[in-house]
Amino acid sequence: MLGDKFELRFEAGTTTLRTPTGEAVWELFVNGYGPTKTLAASIDSQRRGQLKRDFIAFHERYRSDLGIAMPRDYLVTIGYRK
Repeated sequence: MLGDKFELRFEAGTTTLRTPTGEAVWELFVNGYGPTKTLAASIDSQRRGQLKRDFIAFHERYRSDLGIAMPRDYLVTIGYRK
């Protein structure tokens, strides 16, 4: 799509989300991450409670002695104009 005018390079990596508890992850996302904040605000209190419980339970699977340590993969695309 970019033709021969660009050279693309991709870099993969992993970061680790670290918080003390699954509840802390919930608070971080529901107050500061647009998609989660919007979803939580758009559903009734019963469904929000279910979402919160499931969200916390998901992140608690990554609990260690030091709290939550969840690996998160990412891919960066870098383009150079020729």
